[in-house]
Amino acid sequence: MTKFHLDSSEIECIKKYAEVALKLIHFLDDEKKEFELVNYDDFITEMTFSVLEVGMDDEDTVNEIGKQLYHITDKIVMQKHENNETA
Repeated sequence: MTKFHLDSSEIECIKKYAEVALKLIHFLDDEKKEFELVNYDDFITEMTFSVLEVGMDDEDTVNEIGKQLYHITDKIVMQKHENNETA
């Protein structure tokens, strides 16, 4: 299974704005913020739903919360891609 890492502020952002996605994280080491995803595809989907729910303003443009959530999602996708290249 792929191990992922995020910093504390990114974990806090997920906790605050993507509660369902947080349930798909299995922490291996809280101090190092190392974790596995119960289901990678579901996590990415839930992060996208969170952007749609809280990360868009009234004109359907991405706000600062949405940008943070997209950044986290991109970081997870990149880590998954890098891990697959080394496997």
